[in-house]
Amino acid sequence: MTTILAYYFMFLTVAVVAYVLIQYLRGKDDLCTLRNVALLGFIIFQLVSAGLRLYTNSYKPFRISDPAGAALIYATWATIFLVIMLLTYRIGWGSKWLASKVPVAESVPQDTALLLMAAVLGILGLILRVTSKIPTLGALSDYLGTGYAAMSAGLCGWVWAKRFINPVVAVYTAFIVCLGFATVMYSSFGRRGLIAVAAGLLWGMYYSTLRNERPTTALARLGLVASVPLIFIALYTSVRSAGEHERTASQHLSAIARGGDIANGMMLLFEGQNVGNEGFWLIENYPRSYEYRWFFTLRYTVEVLVPRIIYPGKPDPLSNLVASQANIPKVNQDELKMSPGILGSAATEGGIWAVIVYAIVAGLFLRFYDQLCILHPHSPFVIMPVACSMGQVLGFARGETSVMVNAFILATVGCWGTMLVVGKLVESMRGGPAGPSPPEDGEEAAPHEVDPYEQWQDYGREAEPVASR
Repeated sequence: MTTILAYYFMFLTVAVVAYVLIQYLRGKDDLCTLRNVALLGFIIFQLVSAGLRLYTNSYKPFRISDPAGAALIYATWATIFLVIMLLTYRIGWGSKWLASKVPVAESVPQDTALLLMAAVLGILGLILRVTSKIPTLGALSDYLGTGYAAMSAGLCGWVWAKRFINPVVAVYTAFIVCLGFATVMYSSFGRRGLIAVAAGLLWGMYYSTLRNERPTTALARLGLVASVPLIFIALYTSVRSAGEHERTASQHLSAIARGGDIANGMMLLFEGQNVGNEGFWLIENYPRSYEYRWFFTLRYTVEVLVPRIIYPGKPDPLSNLVASQANIPKVNQDELKMSPGILGSAATEGGIWAVIVYAIVAGLFLRFYDQLCILHPHSPFVIMPVACSMGQVLGFARGETSVMVNAFILATVGCWGTMLVVGKLVESMRGGPAGPSPPEDGEEAAPHEVDPYEQWQDYGREAEPVASR
């Protein structure tokens, strides 16, 4: 039974990838969307992680009495979550309307101005990350510093994609990306900052130029560019140490030079860690051994930044409790944090009801941000803030989901405010936006006529564009 379920998780993985590619190739959806990044995280941390554990029949360090029974429930929940999330995302109740009301700057500066902005944001990001040691405020500085580093890489990608073989722009872009990597590696153990910078670069390239290219061209160029940061992140993963959270960028590089292993790093990147295995244990033990904490993830997303000195009764997130609840041996159970994943969290917060609610919330949340890119695909002042914290989006499915959603919101709001101010200044100097405005909210296309959003998105496209998304 466990082997059959392992193959089912493989089938789900192939089905999700096929859905994304078919929708992109048919011109129905963009390739670079928050939804697709979140789906990639779901594949790695929910589907692959669970499938590998079942296939190898290895569940350490958790003791699971009925792996097949827990995995069957897990597989059912994963299927329900994906179906509801994708349907809700497609319908977008309220999200589309809300995105149309967000203030934006439509102006597109000259490429030299964008490259200068990239350097300024890169330096500001470094300053914020180095000085992010104040409790609570330090977290905000950390998120914003990482966001600035990602946006600086994205602005360079925006320019580089237009002149891909220009060596000067390529070298400048490489320098800014390296500065961004150094910024996010400072006093860091996680990989989310590195992912944010790499994704920012690809995001800028896609929306600047590759969105309008043939899918084969776009996929080939994005794959080529992505391979370099992917290899670096794999090397970083292979040598990162939980006991050395305060490494500088140079110390990380020294560790890579001494013992970096690409193959091992790739395996660690894509094995999904223990998330699926942990989900099995949580399904088996809630609510049988522990009471539900109904919809705790939604509540804690609001509470996470409130200092305990102000809120003495602030509850601990699930990631802080699992090690002691599961009685994990040979670890400091009070200090070890484990990643329950979105399905594991749902198992402790209402079971199937939490799965349904979180799938709906995820679909609407992701659609809101993606709708901003649909409405304003030509403005780096809109596109870059959406892409400033992709490492958190990739980790939504891994957990602690409430913490990552909170970090993503704080980063995007801060970066959005920065880019809105800069964009409005550019518009005031130019006497207005340098491009078309989106159609009025509610403007619909008559039967067999061009949708006004599609017509507007076609503005400025080169010959033989792909269908509007």
